[in-house]
Amino acid sequence: MEPTFLTAGIVLINGLFLIVGFFLVRTLKKIDANQSELFDQLNALKKDFYVLQGAHDTYIKMGKHLMGEG
Repeated sequence: MEPTFLTAGIVLINGLFLIVGFFLVRTLKKIDANQSELFDQLNALKKDFYVLQGAHDTYIKMGKHLMGEG
């Protein structure tokens, strides 16, 4: 029995779904990796911000911001 156009069409459609599925999974993996890196950077930035905020609050409470006025 020779392959018909219907069989060739089904094989072509299955191949297209396979390719699209491959790129979809690959893209989702890259998004996940980038999102993890982004949240790590955001957490580091948040930590630095709170350290600077604490230093600023201490500076203000000690009244050192008033020494330059005059």
